[in-house]
Amino acid sequence: MFAAAFVQLRALSATSRAAAVKTLFVGNLAWAVRADDLGSLFSQYGEVKSARVLSDRETGRSRGFGFIDMEEADAQKAIEALNGTDFKGRGLR
Repeated sequence: MFAAAFVQLRALSATSRAAAVKTLFVGNLAWAVRADDLGSLFSQYGEVKSARVLSDRETGRSRGFGFIDMEEADAQKAIEALNGTDFKGRGLR
C-alpha cells in the first residue's frame, strides 16, 4: 500500500518539470541486485535519473523491489522491453 502511494505522489510531483520524469516500480528482484545493477539495466533504454533498491532496515537485506526514475518516453520503452524478462534469475515485474 505504501509503495503505491509513493509512486502516485512521485508521479504527481514529476508533472511540473520541463521533461516529465516517470517513476517505475520494479518488482521481483533477486536479493543480490543493487541500485547500480538496476540502473545499468534500464540505461539501455534512456537516461536513468535515479535507481533505488529498497532494503530492510533491520537486516540490510534487499526487500526484492526498487524504483527507477526516467523520462516518460524512455520509461515506456524500458517497460515494453523489460517487463517479464529474466534478470539475475528472476522475471522482472
